[in-house]
Amino acid sequence: MQKQKKKVIGFNILEVIIIIIISGLTSSIATGIITSSNNRTSAGLTYSELLQDDDIKEFLDVYADVLNGYYQNVDKNKAIDSAISGMMDYLGDKYTTYLNDNETDNLNDMLSGSYKGIGIMVSKGNDTEDIDNPEIGAIVEQVFDDSPAQKANMLKGDHIIEIKGENVKGKSLEEITTLIKESNNEIKIKVVRNNSIVELNVQVTNVTKPAISYEVKKSGNRNVGYLDIDTFSSSVVTQVKNALKKMEDEKIEGLIIDLRNNGGGYLTSATDIASLFIEKGKTIYSLESKDDYQTLKDETDERRNYNIVIITNEATASASEILTSALKDSYGVKIVGKKTYGKGKVQQTKTLSDGTMVKYTTAKWLRPNGECVDGVGISPDYEIDLEVNEEGIAIDTQLNKALEIIFD
Repeated sequence: MQKQKKKVIGFNILEVIIIIIISGLTSSIATGIITSSNNRTSAGLTYSELLQDDDIKEFLDVYADVLNGYYQNVDKNKAIDSAISGMMDYLGDKYTTYLNDNETDNLNDMLSGSYKGIGIMVSKGNDTEDIDNPEIGAIVEQVFDDSPAQKANMLKGDHIIEIKGENVKGKSLEEITTLIKESNNEIKIKVVRNNSIVELNVQVTNVTKPAISYEVKKSGNRNVGYLDIDTFSSSVVTQVKNALKKMEDEKIEGLIIDLRNNGGGYLTSATDIASLFIEKGKTIYSLESKDDYQTLKDETDERRNYNIVIITNEATASASEILTSALKDSYGVKIVGKKTYGKGKVQQTKTLSDGTMVKYTTAKWLRPNGECVDGVGISPDYEIDLEVNEEGIAIDTQLNKALEIIFD
């Protein structure tokens, strides 16, 4: 949902200073421009010190001239956004960027593992003129456990056609989810189910999105845990711990960790999950910045001893690659699937005063064996393609191979 930005009349020098200090940021994830008192920026400089820079003075002069002399009114918020975006582009790093309102909201939702909604995943439906099957707005692909949608008896496969009395035919998924998110209480949603229209009353609230799924499978007559990690959100470690306990209660003798299509998330979440398995004192990763080099080792007493196979593909990236390399180099797991994406850089985020965000690279990370995966990826021990049978049904040959070799 697009935020409404506050309009300010006149020249606000602090808005301009925001632009200048971005390139010098060295703080951790923060929620404001100033993190300490005495008018100091999060980079540790005072505004008076910044204003001694001749380049900054020149920029301020140009900004003031444009603001006051341009022949049309200037939207200061958009001008500032464009300037920040331009600075990020100048750095030439595809992972360093300015995020607008929607991009910021989406990133925050992904990283927090929670969002405002009803607890469903949807895809765009196809329009149809069948009188018994009204034109479709979205198809429910997943209903989260213990969510408002589940409590309201929404089902996978339901076709959403109306939200709060508004027909959603032709609307984008973003428009459909915005209709839901902008509400603060119970809403009416009409769906098509089995060629009938069903009206549901669903409560809009903060929903925790599951970051994992798991089950116990068989390899021969032995139990094998299967753990699919979707993203490294702030809540994923607790979910993984609970899943491991439940699967270990069923006497699993091995574990398959599926990281296919996992694009990453919080570095700390990947680190904490790695610490559940590897021996105390073993290396998880190293960080190399322009001024520092540090190696992070496991400091916990918790560890596992059973065989582990990790499944990867071309979309396994970032924090997923950190977990993969940590368990490969410091635990000895086998890897099945395809070579990973190859993102060997670490980003920090900075929230600006209007709620938008910048994301910038602060370091590159190295595997325990000293290698950097950036642009290279991690090669599997068993490179396996997915297959499709004669009926066009996908066969998960990668998972099948993992089950086949886990006890080798």
